[in-house]
Amino acid sequence: MDLDEKEFECEQLFKLQLAKLGLVAKYSLLNNEEELTKTQFEIENIMMSINHEFWMVKKDIFRLIDQLLLESKLIKLQSTHQKRS
Repeated sequence: MDLDEKEFECEQLFKLQLAKLGLVAKYSLLNNEEELTKTQFEIENIMMSINHEFWMVKKDIFRLIDQLLLESKLIKLQSTHQKRS
């Protein structure tokens, strides 16, 4: 949920930034480079945060899958051993 929220926030900033850049390119009406730079910095920070959090979630998922597979193998091994006894 946190990743979805950050993704939405970043998407909104990105759309706003594109609109501002479009105005600059088309009409030269927006001459506030400082604001554009600040927004770009915010977008980059959010993207780095999203990428890091996604990586952590993915890492946790793979760790949990590994645990489940190991537990499943142990249960099968115990079951096989009990059948032999």
